[in-house]
Amino acid sequence: MQKKNTRKPEVLIIEPDSQLALQLSRSFLRLGYPSHIAASGEEGIRYIETEASPIVFLDARLPVMSGVEILNLLYSIQPMCQVIFLIEEQNLREIMGSITGRIPNFLFKPLADELIEIAIRKAEQNYLLDKEKSMYLESLERDLRIAARIQKQLSRQEKIHMDGLLFHSVTRPGKEYLNGDFCYFYQLADDRLLIILGDISGSGVTAALISREVQWLMETHYRSSSTPSQLLQIINNALIDKLGNCSLSVMAAILHTTSAELEYCICGTPMPVLMHADGSHQFLPHSNQVIGVLKDMDLRTARARVEKGQMLFLFTNGLLELGMGQQGAGAMDEVFESVHRSLQPITDEATFEQEFQKLLHRLENVHLREGFSDDIAMAVIKLLEP
Repeated sequence: MQKKNTRKPEVLIIEPDSQLALQLSRSFLRLGYPSHIAASGEEGIRYIETEASPIVFLDARLPVMSGVEILNLLYSIQPMCQVIFLIEEQNLREIMGSITGRIPNFLFKPLADELIEIAIRKAEQNYLLDKEKSMYLESLERDLRIAARIQKQLSRQEKIHMDGLLFHSVTRPGKEYLNGDFCYFYQLADDRLLIILGDISGSGVTAALISREVQWLMETHYRSSSTPSQLLQIINNALIDKLGNCSLSVMAAILHTTSAELEYCICGTPMPVLMHADGSHQFLPHSNQVIGVLKDMDLRTARARVEKGQMLFLFTNGLLELGMGQQGAGAMDEVFESVHRSLQPITDEATFEQEFQKLLHRLENVHLREGFSDDIAMAVIKLLEP
């Protein structure tokens, strides 16, 4: 059996008054805590840069640099350290007014032994709790990275090639590692392509698991469904009572490459964008309620023509984040122009996929500073000129 570590954390004493510093050091020694004395804030900073001192007793009145300045440096070097500020009670308002970051604990002078003991034991307890929380978060992040890799592998599809057609999709999780947005392509008989694009409300583990179930339902039922609306009705009834507080915004579309006709059913996703060869574009209007709310919904299928040389651009709600920034709605027009400019001239499959992969990165760099906060899925389908 592994022995539990009972060693007390070290205490750094930053105190120019040598008698007070010695009093604190003796009190800590009696309580079983090792300590180190620094006579100035600068000396204390030099020490904590090389030594782990989870608990710091810091005098608010220091020569050269103030106690508040030293406090901020301490937190920047060792974010989990517990600082006890030693102050005169009448100076509390002044000190509090000058602290702009994390608030330390306070101990008023003159110091009593019983209050020193309470302060250090509380600081040790808070440090251990913070350390345990940090270890848990590191473990959770590691597990989420592994789960994200597994999700990516499970969502991978076999490569589909269809003459006269180029198509590709990209997905990206927002602030979470796991992705609730998805896009799948399925080849049907008679030169038809089925496109499924959707967005699970929320993010994280729950959205990722629901996304995986949606993929399984699609792969189970897409061959037996005659229209996009029929497929989504099956998905809707299968997910009733399973989504909890989540909902599913999804679009299913079948492109008939021979007749150049698009059948589509939209349930909560943005309208598809039809891009013409000359760079102009139009939305394909249609709307049904989101999936997973009402059983046996009457979903409608719409139709549109897609001519040779035109492109279809499909995307989930996360991309609309661009239009909500400083650029406003004009940012979405720039997105459509970027899609057209990047992909319209391309006629080979490999280059088409490479450029589309780059497109999302360019959108983030141009319009957003910290990336998308929501999950993203985008797809482009292009009918080649004969």
